[in-house]
Amino acid sequence: MASVERSASSRWFKLVPALPPNALVIGLAVFAACTLGILTRPVGYLAMIWPANAVMLGLLIRLPDTRRPSVWLLAAMAYMAADLIAGTSLAQALLLNTANLCGVGTACLVCRYLPRNALLMREPASALYIVLVSVSAAAAAGLVGAIADPVVLRLGAANAGTFWFTTELVNYIALLPVILSAPAPRSLGANIRSLNLVPGALAAVPVLALAASCALAMVVGGPGAFALALPALLWCGLAYSVFTASALAFLFSCWLLTVICATYLHGAEGVYDEHAIVSMRLAAFMVALAPITLSIVMRNRDDLISKLLLARQRVDIALEAGGIIATWDLNLARRDLSVEGTFLERFGIEAQAGTGIPLERLSQILHPDDRERVLDALGGAIATGSDYHCRYRIATPTGENRWVAAFGKVARDGQGAASHLSGILIDITELTDAVETLEQSNKRFNIVSESIPQIVWSTDADGRHDYFNCRWTEFTGIAPEEITAETWKSLVHPEDKARVDATWKACLMTGETYAIDYRFRYHDGSYRWLKVLAKPLRNAEGAITRWYGTSTDIDAVKQLEAEREIIARELDHRIGNLFALVNGLVSLTARDGSDVKAVTESLRGRLRALHDAHGLIRHKQDGTAATIAELLRRLLAPYDKGDDHITITGDDLPLDPSAMTAIALIFHELGTNAVKYGALKDSQGLLRVELCQIEDRFSIRWVEVTHLPASTDKGTGFGSKLFNSIVEGQLRGHAVRSSTQDGLTIEINLPVSALTGFGKRQ
Repeated sequence: MASVERSASSRWFKLVPALPPNALVIGLAVFAACTLGILTRPVGYLAMIWPANAVMLGLLIRLPDTRRPSVWLLAAMAYMAADLIAGTSLAQALLLNTANLCGVGTACLVCRYLPRNALLMREPASALYIVLVSVSAAAAAGLVGAIADPVVLRLGAANAGTFWFTTELVNYIALLPVILSAPAPRSLGANIRSLNLVPGALAAVPVLALAASCALAMVVGGPGAFALALPALLWCGLAYSVFTASALAFLFSCWLLTVICATYLHGAEGVYDEHAIVSMRLAAFMVALAPITLSIVMRNRDDLISKLLLARQRVDIALEAGGIIATWDLNLARRDLSVEGTFLERFGIEAQAGTGIPLERLSQILHPDDRERVLDALGGAIATGSDYHCRYRIATPTGENRWVAAFGKVARDGQGAASHLSGILIDITELTDAVETLEQSNKRFNIVSESIPQIVWSTDADGRHDYFNCRWTEFTGIAPEEITAETWKSLVHPEDKARVDATWKACLMTGETYAIDYRFRYHDGSYRWLKVLAKPLRNAEGAITRWYGTSTDIDAVKQLEAEREIIARELDHRIGNLFALVNGLVSLTARDGSDVKAVTESLRGRLRALHDAHGLIRHKQDGTAATIAELLRRLLAPYDKGDDHITITGDDLPLDPSAMTAIALIFHELGTNAVKYGALKDSQGLLRVELCQIEDRFSIRWVEVTHLPASTDKGTGFGSKLFNSIVEGQLRGHAVRSSTQDGLTIEINLPVSALTGFGKRQ
C-alpha cells in the first residue's frame, strides 16, 4: 500500500517539471480573473463581468507552447479554487466551470484553423476572426450554461443559454483584443510611450471626449443613451493604437455593463429586466467592436502608408542611382503629360505641372533640332503600339542643353484602344559626353594608327586578334575579316613558326612584353622580316584585358645587316687580295713597259681607275644614276690595256643603289680571279661580258679566253663563297660556271627587280 502511495505521489510531482514555463502564469491569471468576476456577480445572478475565459483564451493564443493537458488541468484547478473560496458549492462550481472550459476549448479548436498573424490583431480581418472565435466560445459556453443555469440559478434553459451567450460574447469581444494586442513584457515601457497610453495634451482629447460622453449618457438616461459615447469611441479608434483602443473599449464595456446591471439606463427602479439586459449587452458588444475594428483598419492603413513611403523612397533612390530623373504618363485623350521626379525642378517647369503638362508646353523645351523627331517617334509609338525609345536634348533655364533618353510603353483600355503611354526619362548627358569623348579618342587613335608606317594590331586577353590597321592589308594583301586559323599557319616563315608560337604563349601566360623578330609572308609571296612589339593592358585588379602591338617592316635593315657582315668579311678578304691585285697590276704593267718611268705611269693610271670604280660604289647612296654597263667599265678599267681585249656588250640596265655594292663585289671578285688565274693574267687573253634582258630576268655572261693552263682553284675559297652568297641570297638569282681548255664561262641569271629595286617599291 505504501509503495502504491509513493508511486502515485511520484507521478504527481513529476507533473510539475513537465509544465511549460508559462503554465504558472496562466494559472495565476485565471485565478485572479475568476476572483474579479465573482466579485461582480449580482446576488443570485451571473457575473456582469467575467474576464477569466477571455484571459485564458488570449494567453493560450499568444503562448502556443502552453496548449498541453497539464496546463488545462492547472487552469481548471484555478477555476475551481476561486469558486470554492468564494463559497460556491462543489456542484455549482463544477457546472459553471465546465461551461467556462467548454467555451475556451471550443475557441482553441477554432483557432487551430485560423492564421496566427490575424489572431494577433495585425490584419484588417483580425476583427472578423476575433468575432468568429468569440461567437464559437460563447455558443459552447451558452449551450452548457443552458443546462447548468436551471440547476444553479433556477432560470429557464432558453433564458439561461441566451443570457450566458451574450455575457460571454461581450466579455470575449471586450477583453480578447486587449490581451492579443498587448505589447510583450520586455518592451512594455517603450510601447507605453509609443502607443499613446500616456498621451500628450492634444492626444488626450479623444479620451476626454469619451469620458464626457459617458457622463452625458448617465445624465440623459434611457436605454439608448450609451450611444452618445459611440462617436468618441470611434474617435479613439482613429487616434490610438490597437492596444490603446482595445483598452479604452474594454473600460467602456465594463462601465456600460456596470450601468446596465445597476439599471441606471433602463429606468426599472431596481427590478432586473432580463430581456432588456440581454439586448443591452448585445448593444455593448457592437459598441465595443466598432473602435477596435476601426483602430485595426487605421493602423494597417498607417503601416501600408509607411511601407508605401519607404517603397517610394527606395524607388526614388533607385531612380536617382540609375540616372532616372522622371517617370511620366501621357494621357492620349487629354494630350497632357503627368511627370514625377526631379525633372520638373531641373528643367524649370512649374510644380503643379506634375499633375498634367500639355504636350505643346513640353515640346517648347525641346531642342529645335530634335523637336520634330521626338513628336514623330511619339506618334509612331501611339499609332503602332510599339515601344517608344528616343534620345533628345532639353533646354534648362540656364540655357544648358541636357541629353535625355525616354523609354515608354503603350497601355490600352478595355476595348483595346491605346489610352496611355507611360515610361521613364533618364538624364544621359554625362553618358553622351563620355561616348562622344570615347568616339573622339577612337577617331584620334584611328588617325594615328592609319598614318604610321607600322602594322598596328590588338588582341583580347586570350590572344585572339580583333583589330588591324590598313597597313596589315597593304603588307599581306589579306583583309582582316578573311583571316582564318589556316591563314595564320601560312603567314609565319616555317623556320620561325615554333619560336614565334612559344614566345607568344609564354607572354600570354606571364604578361611580359612581347618582343620578337621573325619573317612574315609579304603580299607577293616572299617573306620579309618584321619587328613585333606588344604590351598588355590591365584592369584595376591587375588582370590582363587586352594586348596592343605593332609590327614594323625591318627587311631592309636585315639586308643592311647582311651587307655589313658581307662587307666586313670582304674587307678581311680584300686585304689579302690587295697585295695580289697590286702585284698583278705591277707584273702586268712591267711586262708591257720598256723602262721604269713608263711602268710607273701605267701602274698609277690603273690604280686610279680602280679608285674611281670604288668611288662610284661609295656614291651610290646619294641617288646618282648608274647602269650595270657603266659599273662594269669602271670596275674593269684598271685591267684594260686599250687593245680591246676587254669588251662589254648587250642590254644596259639602271641599277638601284642597294644593288650596286652587290654587283661591284661580284665583278671585283671575278676581275681579281681573272688577274690572278685567268684571261687578265695572260697577255694574249680576252675577256667578254655579254648583257641580256629577257622580260623580268637579266643575264650576265662572263667569258674568259686564255692559253694558260687551267687554274687549280675549285671554287671553294672565300671568294667563291662570297660570290655564291651574293648571287643566290641577296640578289635571289643563280650562276652556272663552266671551264674549258680555252678558258672560263660564267652565266649569271638575276631577277630584274633585284637590280632595279622595283619589287621593293611596290
